[in-house]
Amino acid sequence: ECKTSLVLDASSNLTSKRLHKSGWRKEDIHVPNLCDDAFEVLKDSEYCTAHHCTVSTFIKKCKEQKIFEFGLVYLDYCSPPE
Repeated sequence: ECKTSLVLDASSNLTSKRLHKSGWRKEDIHVPNLCDDAFEVLKDSEYCTAHHCTVSTFIKKCKEQKIFEFGLVYLDYCSPPE
């Protein structure tokens, strides 16, 4: 069972908090967010691992690192992917 997740989340951390409470580890909840203000909050979160980039850039980085499997992908609409 793959426990790596890709989640769009805002500074409120609502989705990451719910996943964390459901047993997902911070190290396995990856949240790309290009918004400077949101990233500043997310990078210090106890619920997720934040990445200061777009979803597209994060996926490209995963491909380069040979990470091809996610147990969960949750991409609600926040803004255009680029």
